[in-house]
Amino acid sequence: MVGELCCYLFTTILTLPPITEWLRSDIVIFDVSSLCVKNNIVRLPSKGFSFNKPWAIIEIKLRRINGVSNKVFLKKIQEDIRKLSKIKEEVSGEYFCCLVVFDKKENIDQNIIRNTNIRIYYKFANSENAKSILTS
Repeated sequence: MVGELCCYLFTTILTLPPITEWLRSDIVIFDVSSLCVKNNIVRLPSKGFSFNKPWAIIEIKLRRINGVSNKVFLKKIQEDIRKLSKIKEEVSGEYFCCLVVFDKKENIDQNIIRNTNIRIYYKFANSENAKSILTS
C-alpha cells in the first residue's frame, strides 16, 4: 500500500534533556510511528509532539560566490559538526547524521576537519565548473 511506505519530513528545533541549550537541525527525518504526545527523548515544542526514533539528522551549509571568507565559513562548518556530534552523543540509536556543504566561492574541501561519526558531503561549483558538474 502507498501509505505504508511514506515518511514525514520535519524541520524542527531539537531539545536534548538534560541539556538546556536548543540545537536546531536543518532537516530531521523520523519514524512517524514513534510520535507521541508526552515529553520523551526529543521534543517538538511548537508541535506538541515528541519522537525517539530519528532516521536522519542533516545540516546544510551554503556559501554564495560573494559569501563570507574561507576562515568564517570553515568556522561555521566546524560549529555544525560539533552540533551534530553533540546530538549523536545525546540521542541514542542508529541513524544517519550528516553535513551537506554547497560552496560557490572557493574549493575548501581539503581544509575541513572531518569527524569520524559525522558524514560530510562537500560540493564546490562556480561558473567555470558548473556545466561539467551538471552533465556528469
